Amino acid sequence: EPYEVQQALVAAQSSRVDDPPYAIPNVLEAATVILSHYVRSGEERQRLYSDNPWTYTRCRDLVAWCGNNYSALVGCFSSGGLYVDYRNYPDVSNYRGVAGLRKF
Repeated sequence: EPYEVQQALVAAQSSRVDDPPYAIPNVLEAATVILSHYVRSGEERQRLYSDNPWTYTRCRDLVAWCGNNYSALVGCFSSGGLYVDYRNYPDVSNYRGVAGLRKF
């Protein structure tokens, strides 16, 4: 889905829960959650947003490129590390989603 549709999905989910509501994470929050889960689980196959298949979460941080703003992406977590990027591709892709983050 385009980023605007994904933002609406997170907002709709937020309206269904009590405090704290869901929000789209920033890059630091997404990386912290992904890496913390990996360390806590202690297993190779427990990587969130892994490289098999390639998966990313969009973040609310924007990357300026060639006069446009793109949402930052975190994911594709492999033995080589966690990838932080933006993708200058059409806004619809089968490997970019958005995570809802709850801050406690």
